[in-house]
Amino acid sequence: GSLAATYYLDSSCKKLSLNCDLGPTSFLSVRKALAYALDSEQISKELSGGYGAALYAPYSDELDMWKQKGSKIELTEYLHSLESAKKALVEGGWIYNADGSDYDEKAGGVRYKKLTLEESEAFEGANLSYSVIFDDGKTEYKTEQVDEEFYIPCAISWLGLDNDEFTSLVSQKLIEEKLASSLGIAISLTLADGSAPDGRSAYGMCSTEQSWESAIYEARGGSYDPYDRLFPYGEGGLTLSDAQELSGGKLGVDYLSKAMIADSSSPDEYSEWWGEYLERWNALIPDIALCSAYRFDLYNSKIKGLDTSPFRSVPEAIVYCSVE
Repeated sequence: GSLAATYYLDSSCKKLSLNCDLGPTSFLSVRKALAYALDSEQISKELSGGYGAALYAPYSDELDMWKQKGSKIELTEYLHSLESAKKALVEGGWIYNADGSDYDEKAGGVRYKKLTLEESEAFEGANLSYSVIFDDGKTEYKTEQVDEEFYIPCAISWLGLDNDEFTSLVSQKLIEEKLASSLGIAISLTLADGSAPDGRSAYGMCSTEQSWESAIYEARGGSYDPYDRLFPYGEGGLTLSDAQELSGGKLGVDYLSKAMIADSSSPDEYSEWWGEYLERWNALIPDIALCSAYRFDLYNSKIKGLDTSPFRSVPEAIVYCSVE
């Protein structure tokens, strides 16, 4: 007989986990610039042999919550654009040289940002002593003081994985092809064996792989989301509509990740909270989820109702199907 097939995204994604508590990646403008600079469509195709998908959210659209929300989830697609990347940096204030003079686009070099008082005091003043030393032991970029002002460099330390196709490909794009330097960003890559820790270490970003099989929400204490400082999660008990009204429509990722678990009284309500979480995550870009591969199951077309996915294997799905 003829064959039928079921296609679905794999239950994991390759991503760059960004440190939102230290250095340039603690600024949304830099995270946004990196998202625009990396061509996720092309990267996904190269890593999967043409059978991959670019991602703009941390979880698979195979999840039941996603299917319930469907087109109601509004995500920004950070399509590859060096112009948009550069615009994000300029609008974010990365328009200076180390000595405080205006950045010259033609001359190039590493961009610096003048820290405001609030930015200087954030994260216990960690950015005032921020520095990145490159492998040669000679090249160093650090926060510079000019008179009473502090300027932080757009220099990022990256912890990648040795003998890893993902790290190798992204490194080729960002470093070897000088994509990052063309934007005024310096990147120092360190390779490690095994699984790299997430971006909350001393590194600005890390190569990681996230599984969707258990949806663990990686709330980071709300420290990188200003909405959580304005309206932090308390005892809970609010519906989504009440929380949105009280917060002025500004719910942070920490609030949403806790409320979806603690305050949901039904699967539908959980899906509503979850959709809001995805949209806020997409706006803040704590990670750049670059790609996932498509998988497929082939079977005899006489089998009907075989619903497989990353979360339902063939042995599990076959219980609910029938044969003509």
